[in-house]
Amino acid sequence: MNEFKILKPIAVTDATLTASNIAETDQPDYAPGSTYALAARVQVKDDGIHKVYESMIVDNSGKYPPDNLYDDSIDPPTGAWKEISATNKWKMFDGKSRAASTRAGDIVVSITPGESVGALALLNLECATLNITMTDPTDGEVFSRDVDLADLTEIDGWYSWFFAPLLNKPNAVITDLPRYPAATITITATAIDGTATVGECIMGNLKTIGTLLNGTTFAIEDWSDKTEDAEGNPVIEQGDYTDLLDFSVVIDTFRVYDIRRTLAFYRATPLVYIGNEAYTETIVYGSLERFTTVINNGTYAECSLEIKELS
Repeated sequence: MNEFKILKPIAVTDATLTASNIAETDQPDYAPGSTYALAARVQVKDDGIHKVYESMIVDNSGKYPPDNLYDDSIDPPTGAWKEISATNKWKMFDGKSRAASTRAGDIVVSITPGESVGALALLNLECATLNITMTDPTDGEVFSRDVDLADLTEIDGWYSWFFAPLLNKPNAVITDLPRYPAATITITATAIDGTATVGECIMGNLKTIGTLLNGTTFAIEDWSDKTEDAEGNPVIEQGDYTDLLDFSVVIDTFRVYDIRRTLAFYRATPLVYIGNEAYTETIVYGSLERFTTVINNGTYAECSLEIKELS
C-alpha cells in the first residue's frame, strides 16, 4: 500500500530564486515613454511581476501594463494591455503546468526558500535526467540525487527495446529532502535533442492523507473544437486537454475531521496530489473538485478525492 500525500507549495519569488540560466528576453522591456501599436508585445520584469503583455489599442502610451489590463466584459472595453503569460524564465513557477519554461541546452535553477522544505515536484518535463542538490551554508552539500526519466513501459521484448520510440516520464517527485532551512536547492534538467523543458517546479511540505487503495480512475477532458462543415463532415481542431483523477483512499476514522479541515482550507489552492511516487500518472498538480467520506466502522473511513489538473 502507498501513502497518499499532498504537497503544499511555498511561493518562489525574486528574493528566493537566486539563480537561473534561462534568459528573460521574451519581448522588449516595457518603456513608459514609448508608444505601442495594436498587437505589440512587451515584457515587464519588476519585483513580483514577470509577464508578457499585448497591446489592445492603437497609440498605446503611458499605460503601465499591470495597472491597465484590458477588460472587454463591459461596453465599451477598458484598459490597454492583455496579459499573455509569464516570461519564459518564470513559467516554471506560474502555477500552470502546461505553460513550460524551455531552453536550448540544460536548465539550471537555484532556489533558497529561507525555510525548511521536505519535498519537490517537477511536472510536465521534457528532459533526460534531473539532478537535485541541496547545499547548506554551514554543512555544505547535504543532499544530491540523480533521477533518470527514461520510461521503459513500452519495452516488452527485444524488438521494442531496439525499435520503440524513446519516451520519458513527464513528472518526478522527491519526498525526502533533509530539513535545512538555510539551504539552497539547485535543480538541473538535462536536455533531450538539445532542449530542456520544465512545466512546473513546486516545493514545500507534505501532509499524508491516508493509504491509497486500488481503484484510482483517470479521465481526460478534451478541449478540442469539434464541428461540422456545410456537407456534414466532421472538422476537428485539436486543442489542449485536462486530466481528471479520482483517488480512493482509506484513513483512520479519528483523522476524518483533520483531513476534511485541511482539504477545505486548501480548496481554492492548487496542490500536488501524490498517489504513488513510482507511477507518474498518479502525480497531479490540481484543485480539489470533490471530497467524500464513508465511515464504514469505528476504525477506518473510505474517501474519494476528485482532482482536476490545472493545465
